[in-house]
Amino acid sequence: MKKRKLISILLILAFVMAIVPMVALADDNYDDDYEDVVEQVKEDVARTNESIARKVKTAQFLADLPGMSERHIDKIIDTLVKVTDKEAKAMIKRAAKLGVVVKCEYDLYIIGGREVWIDPLIVPTW
Repeated sequence: MKKRKLISILLILAFVMAIVPMVALADDNYDDDYEDVVEQVKEDVARTNESIARKVKTAQFLADLPGMSERHIDKIIDTLVKVTDKEAKAMIKRAAKLGVVVKCEYDLYIIGGREVWIDPLIVPTW
């Protein structure tokens, strides 16, 4: 009876020892895959931020044109905020589907003599 118990324990230990390295390798592959995903998201965030920066420059240019009324500047700013917010939210949503956190980090811009907070994105690193 003791022999059976001893053999059972040894078989269980051998099984556990055989599985542990496989689990460790699986985690390493996951980490590599996740790092690739994070790098891709960082590239997408950089492209989104470049797009937002271009839109801000365009809005600044338009608001500084001679003859712009306060109403026109309001419309330029409102449109800019809506478009950049939509673009930022779409990027955050795409990253979240991949399991990566992306956050807005608002920057202050001057458009038509007014202060406007626009939301470039960051991928926080912990």
